[in-house]
Amino acid sequence: MRKPIVLLSLLLVGLSAAPAHAIDYRLFDISSAGRFEEATAINNLGQVTGGSAAGGFFYSRDTGLLRLDDRPPAGSPGGAALQSWGVDINDSGEVVGRWHDGASTRGFTYTLSGGMRDLGRANLEPTYIDHRGWVSGMTTPAADGSRDAFFTTGGDSAPYVYATSAVSVVGFVDFGALVITNFRHQELGDPYTIAGWGLDGIGTGLAGLPDNTGSYATDNTADNIVVGYLQVPAGEGVPPARRAFAFTSADGIIDFGPTLPAAAAMSFATAINNVGQVIGGGQWADGSAFNFLYDLPTRSFLDLATVLDPLTSAGWTSLAINDLNDLGQIVGTGLFNGQQRAFMLAPSGPMAPVPEPAMWLMLALGGMGVAGAARRHSGGPA
Repeated sequence: MRKPIVLLSLLLVGLSAAPAHAIDYRLFDISSAGRFEEATAINNLGQVTGGSAAGGFFYSRDTGLLRLDDRPPAGSPGGAALQSWGVDINDSGEVVGRWHDGASTRGFTYTLSGGMRDLGRANLEPTYIDHRGWVSGMTTPAADGSRDAFFTTGGDSAPYVYATSAVSVVGFVDFGALVITNFRHQELGDPYTIAGWGLDGIGTGLAGLPDNTGSYATDNTADNIVVGYLQVPAGEGVPPARRAFAFTSADGIIDFGPTLPAAAAMSFATAINNVGQVIGGGQWADGSAFNFLYDLPTRSFLDLATVLDPLTSAGWTSLAINDLNDLGQIVGTGLFNGQQRAFMLAPSGPMAPVPEPAMWLMLALGGMGVAGAARRHSGGPA
């Protein structure tokens, strides 16, 4: 479930108390004092992957923070892994990502027991791993800028590379090697794309896409629900505006625009879990940014800034949310006192993870002042 990320500015210091909601979110620092900078994906066991300038990481409550590249990748041409980055993780705890061998970018898988294993070919950029261990992605750009798509069928299978007009590959659906793919929009031209199904480079757009509008998929579920954003023409020479959407086989295209607050000038969906919760972001009309949680079954929108616990989110700014699991746990990257760190947002209740010792220390040192600030902003009796 790894996707292109747009950094969203979200000021969390001095938040006013949010109106009552069924779920509030606590923010947990999973960065190990800043070593882990960006969490890109989380599975249903709460295991997380991502990376930083130092390399790729695996995180869980049980293991703490582990380097993905603590040993040379098995099956590689040799040498230490450079610039590793975890891109996605499945529910078996298997990570897929990319690394550099000093000459080219390569793909890898990682398990706790086996470490990193090279995918067996240079110039690969994986984007997704499914429950079977199948991997999909794109090749790195050739000299003319063209790229091919690839997939593997798990284990030691060699990557199957095929020519395509795709811009990016998102992920598999249940029936075999059919993948959600973004293709170049032949009529509208760059930067417009068409989200659809792809097989061996042959693409079919999602049914019901609006005319004269592009679309870009960012994530999908195994049962064929797709999320992303529509690319709405905004005038000659002006980049298209983005508007979050979902696609289901029953309802076709679901445009989030009518459901979002009127002040939302732009939006995009980033990820979806298997219970129909969608995360994403956008900009208000005044240019400020927001992160949202959208419930697809009820078509309801929630501004995450209104449900963040002011105690655990104190000191954090510029949050970008990247992925969520079926428990509603969300991971991403942000700035804590100006330093980039990976974080997890967890719904309040028994499913929330246990914070690292560093988080308990921060709460102990800052709790009194922050709690007082929260009370001062809570309104209270008139």
